[in-house]
Amino acid sequence: DHFYLITGSGFGLRDSGWVARHLPPNVAIRDVTNAFAGVGEIAVALVDWRQGTLVQFLESKEKIRGAAWGVAFHPAGFWIGLAGGGGGGWLYYWKGDVPNEFFKLKLKNEGRGMSLAVDNQRIAVAHADAHLRIYRIQL
Repeated sequence: DHFYLITGSGFGLRDSGWVARHLPPNVAIRDVTNAFAGVGEIAVALVDWRQGTLVQFLESKEKIRGAAWGVAFHPAGFWIGLAGGGGGGWLYYWKGDVPNEFFKLKLKNEGRGMSLAVDNQRIAVAHADAHLRIYRIQL
């Protein structure tokens, strides 16, 4: 199993401490600071919770400053991540077996949340400008 954990900016230290105390010894937490609390590097950690191991750490090829706002697994075998900050927003596509994206889509502006449609062919992104935009996944 893989998990993506999000916590409020005021609770990061407390929550990460609790999670760290309950993780197996060979699993680590990487601090990816929320864009409202401070800007960090975009990253997603794929964790095998049953084995207690880090499967893969997904990052952007370019060191983009911002925050990961959402992530979803596509049944075709890749991960989609929403990131924003530092002057823009992006949808990243990762295969999961390599750390960097195989595709990146520049968005009109920063996104704050995303959802993969039930048909797995579209992504709804809630943007910082109060608009909801739908993006088609071209496979």
